[in-house]
Amino acid sequence: MAMPGLAECEGVRVLAGVGGEREWWAFGVGPRDEPVDYLRVSLTAAEFELVPPGCAVADAGDAGPERPRTRR
Repeated sequence: MAMPGLAECEGVRVLAGVGGEREWWAFGVGPRDEPVDYLRVSLTAAEFELVPPGCAVADAGDAGPERPRTRR
């Protein structure tokens, strides 16, 4: 059973102190019918400078609607 509320709270806790002012929350079903929950956050300008040349800075895939960062 998926527990999006619990997973979202944990994602917010783990990502505290990193990332910019936007986030995307999404949950759904993975390839083996398992629940998949994730929180994406934008990079700050300083964090972006740490990304080595040639590394992907964006990935394809589903994301929830963009929203201001949750700061709980």
